[in-house]
Amino acid sequence: MNLDVLKDVPILLNCRDRLGCLAELVTWLERAGHEWIVFVDNDSSYPPLLEYFEQTPHTVLRLNRNIGHNAVWEAGVLDTLDHRGLYVVTDSDVVPDEQCPNDAVGRFADLLLGYSDVDKVGFGLRIDDLPKSYMFREQVILWESQFWEKEVEPGIFDASIDTTFALYRPTVRRPTLRALRTGKPYLARHSPWYSDSAAPSEEERYYRIHVAPGITNWTQDVLSKATSGIVAERRGLLTTRELARAEPLLAAWADEPAPAPETTFMPLASPGWHGWDPMSPGHEFCELARALARLLVPSLVVETGVGQGFVTRRVAAALGPDQRLLSFESDVHLRGLLAKLPFFSLPCREVSRRASPSNDSLAGADLTILDSDPIYRCRELERWAAVACDGAVLLVANCDTAGPLDESGSTVRDKIVNLGLTGTFLGDPRGSFLGIKGQLRAGVDAAMTDLPDASELQAELAALKASRSYRWMEPARRVRHSLLARQVERVVQMLSRADTEDTSSRS
Repeated sequence: MNLDVLKDVPILLNCRDRLGCLAELVTWLERAGHEWIVFVDNDSSYPPLLEYFEQTPHTVLRLNRNIGHNAVWEAGVLDTLDHRGLYVVTDSDVVPDEQCPNDAVGRFADLLLGYSDVDKVGFGLRIDDLPKSYMFREQVILWESQFWEKEVEPGIFDASIDTTFALYRPTVRRPTLRALRTGKPYLARHSPWYSDSAAPSEEERYYRIHVAPGITNWTQDVLSKATSGIVAERRGLLTTRELARAEPLLAAWADEPAPAPETTFMPLASPGWHGWDPMSPGHEFCELARALARLLVPSLVVETGVGQGFVTRRVAAALGPDQRLLSFESDVHLRGLLAKLPFFSLPCREVSRRASPSNDSLAGADLTILDSDPIYRCRELERWAAVACDGAVLLVANCDTAGPLDESGSTVRDKIVNLGLTGTFLGDPRGSFLGIKGQLRAGVDAAMTDLPDASELQAELAALKASRSYRWMEPARRVRHSLLARQVERVVQMLSRADTEDTSSRS
């Protein structure tokens, strides 16, 4: 919708003794080009706010009593303004995110045109960055997660809205909950959720002292019975300690132990490596997964074999609010318990109901980390090789796992080799693999076969692979690095010649 049209849309801000967040909201509105800003004041008494009202160029409607969050309708503000068109109502403590585009209200208007069965469209609220200093952090996450469950189209959610920032139809002249919420980048923050409950600001203390009972749920010392009851009903989630009692195998989710020397689990391992048990990835592998999640800045990370979450927790800690972690666990019992963890209640983290990722998930992932049961892992490798996008990165744990995985009895390592994946086996005792998907391999193989002395190196590499020994990693890496060094030198020469020829042709 044309933003010039939206200049005629009044922004009705319901106010009561808050200034900091209100000033931030007004700054965003002015920057976005909104000119008709109206403060609907519920008998505020906070001196800095009253001074702000005296200085603002915008309209201030003083109600001289505290009507509450529905004041716009109960006080007949729309009639006072003689307005019959689209309008925005918002609490003063809802502030658009830093990444929110300026055309948010225009986006809301377009959605109103497309969805005739809703009364309003407004912001989704962020819950992925709430500070631990806020006493009701867990309860807010549990409560708000319900508004991220029904996605009607990418980034649009069927979710009720009370008086969070929303654009209303002209015909709606009363409070209503029937709404759509937007996902990123059209997100906002509910400012009170970012306070330090143990050390509230002067403004926050003033607000709490002067707030009317029952006006708000989230700024009192105790949640209302209604809110507490709904949160408890939604909880159906387990605390990490409850999870550990329900399934001792998942005790690490409640209290991750310190890693032990890898020789505790693998007597032949070299000194300096660490792990937690014979099944999970090693400590160094998990830290590598964290580093990749940070350095690659992936939009989507797909991880299989969640288990005790040593990789999961580290990857999640490295991701920002606009990045997504999609986790898979093949054990249906564990998967059900993991889905009940508050850890996975955030919209950017999910335990899939599937045992293994779909082709669409693998195709969309910038980083895929595989540690599922070997029979699943081999199939996941095949599908990743077939559908992953160029440049996608693959990290595979425990590649030395052997067993009757399929009819040929191949191991995970053999599967990687047979698929011809571009990458390298790493030097950890459990034999992990780091790969990348791309069109480079065909050119590398072609160029290597054209090298004058590559045949001996290729033969040595083939002999090492054919030996099926699990101890050929280091010599194989040396061979591969030698081949790669020769290939890089050859490619540089080819590019240099091509550049020279191109320059000559232009002259």
